[in-house]
Amino acid sequence: MVVKELQAFDCLNKLIAQTYDGAAVMSGELNGVQEKVKEHAPDAIFIHCYAHRLNLVLSQAASSNAKRNVFFSTWGSLSTFFTTSSKRVSLLDDIVKTRFPKLAPTRWSYSDRLVETVQHNLEDLLQLFEHIVETPQSFDQKSINEAQGFLLTLSGFDFNILLQIYGLVFPFAQNLYNILQSKSMDILFCVKEIETTMKNLKKSKLASSVVFGKM
Repeated sequence: MVVKELQAFDCLNKLIAQTYDGAAVMSGELNGVQEKVKEHAPDAIFIHCYAHRLNLVLSQAASSNAKRNVFFSTWGSLSTFFTTSSKRVSLLDDIVKTRFPKLAPTRWSYSDRLVETVQHNLEDLLQLFEHIVETPQSFDQKSINEAQGFLLTLSGFDFNILLQIYGLVFPFAQNLYNILQSKSMDILFCVKEIETTMKNLKKSKLASSVVFGKM
C-alpha cells in the first residue's frame, strides 16, 4: 500500500529517508515496510523514529530499578482502581474533583499528566483512600484492601521522592516529544532541542541521576 501510494505520486525517485517505530512489521529488514520501500527506492534509508526512541529511553530508565518499577506500576493500578467501579469514580469526583488521564503504556512521555495529577491532588487522594478504609460498611473487601495498599504507597518516602523527581523530568520529556512529533520541525531544530533538553536535565543532579539510571 505504501509503495503504491508513492508510485501514484511519482515520488519514489525523490525518496531519501523513511522513519517508523521499532515494530517488526514496519522496520523489519526482511519483510518490514522499510525493506519493501527500499526495493523500489534504494536510497531511502531507514531512521528509527526519534519520538519513539525517547519513549524507549524513558521506559528502560524506569525499568532499570526496582523502586522505579513499583512507582510506575502504581499508575496503572490507580487507573484500574477507579475505572472498574462507578462507586469509586463517584468518590473520586466528590473528594478529588478530577479524573486520572488515560494511561498510555507505549507513550512514556505522557506519564507527566499522571504525575502532575497526583502531585496536585495527593492530599485529596490520601483522604479518599482513608475514607474507604474507615467506612468498611460502604465498600467491599477488595476495595478496602487496595485502598490500604495505596495509602501505604502514596504516603511512602520512595514514592514521594520519585514523584518530585519525575515532576521535574517529564515536562522536559513531554515538550521534546511534542517537538519530535511535529511535522513542521526540521532536523536541525530537533537536534538543537534534544541538546537543550539534555542540558536542562543535567542542571538537576538528582533528576539526571534518575534518567540515566544512577540512582
